[in-house]
Amino acid sequence: LQSAKRIIFDSGLIALLITIILSYFIASGITGPIRQVTDVSKRMSEGDFNQRVEVKSDDEIGQLSSMFNQMAVELKNNIQRTELERAKLNTIFNQMLEGVVAVDKFGNIIHINEKGRDLFGVNGDMPLSEIELPLKTLGLNSVNFQNPFTLAGESDFVLNDKNYRILYAPFEDKDLNVGGVIAVYQDMTKERKLEDMRREFVANVSHELKTPITSIKSYAETLMKYPVDDETAKNFLTVIDNESDRMAHIVRDLLILTTLDYKTEEKKLSPVSINELSHSAVERMRLMAKEKNMSIYEHYEDSLSVLADEEDLLQVIINLISNAVKYTPEGGVINVSTSTDGRYNYVSVSDNGVGIKPEDQKRIFDRFYRVEKSRSRALGGTGLGLAIAKEMVNSMNGDIKVESDGRNGSTFTLKFKAVEDNGEA
Repeated sequence: LQSAKRIIFDSGLIALLITIILSYFIASGITGPIRQVTDVSKRMSEGDFNQRVEVKSDDEIGQLSSMFNQMAVELKNNIQRTELERAKLNTIFNQMLEGVVAVDKFGNIIHINEKGRDLFGVNGDMPLSEIELPLKTLGLNSVNFQNPFTLAGESDFVLNDKNYRILYAPFEDKDLNVGGVIAVYQDMTKERKLEDMRREFVANVSHELKTPITSIKSYAETLMKYPVDDETAKNFLTVIDNESDRMAHIVRDLLILTTLDYKTEEKKLSPVSINELSHSAVERMRLMAKEKNMSIYEHYEDSLSVLADEEDLLQVIINLISNAVKYTPEGGVINVSTSTDGRYNYVSVSDNGVGIKPEDQKRIFDRFYRVEKSRSRALGGTGLGLAIAKEMVNSMNGDIKVESDGRNGSTFTLKFKAVEDNGEA
């Protein structure tokens, strides 16, 4: 009996030991893969998406490991696609000519491109969390996140003496909850300046045409309604003729400017001698100068040529000499000269007339701008001659500038790249 008990006890002990060992291996087969999945998940949460779980069986644990690996591959691919899209968007934003700023509904800056940083004076290395730009500073005064009707629109904004147009709109999440506002800043300074110039130009044209029209109408009505003697009638008709000529000059100059403004084809340039053109211009203006008892002196360097349109350049030089004659008192002196520095050739027209003040020199080439309006009109000027000259010179890749101390005459200088007679620079 004692022996039987001993056998039963040993058998039970062996069975228990076997059970424990089997349980350990079975548990290890279950918890091991789970522990590995846990470790891999932790490393993936830290940004390492190259980790994989080893698949050791085809049972449920093996299927779980396979699905986990598949999920890891898809997750890595999705993140790579997201990063690529983000990189493309950042490149687009940073290459935009407009400033772009995104603000969340709490007023925090969550995105600003390089142009936006330049616009608001934000250091390029400053983190978004440290940027403080209130809505008022951004020109978004009307935006109120409690009122959805204020979250989209456009407005004008002036910053650092520049004009901007702001286009702004809200952005939303997938549940259509407003996350904030994106604003785009378009620099409209040039457009506003052109618009102001257009308005000023239209006003000047209206004024310039109104004056001769009024004179013509007044004298014509007088001739029709009231009897006048022959001498008075002749004087009235002379005024009408002069004012008609003035209107014709204005219209002619406007047509020239319009042609220069809207010419789509580049002007065909050829080598021309600035010495010969300058001399030709002087000869054409010598009679006009003689009527005012003025002297024109010529000083030319040998064989200077430039690429230009011969007729246009001749007209420009004639215009400069004509102005010198008009605005220089009787008995004055005009000097027409050419020179070179090897790289550029120059044509200069100098006089000892009334001069041009520094503040007037900035606008002397503007359309309808006159230094002395009443005197210019009395001399028959339209205020368009220098504007036409500048446009013509620019169309020939040249430059024109004026120098004067405001008291002792003026010097207008044309600058063109020097070329040989065969056209080589």
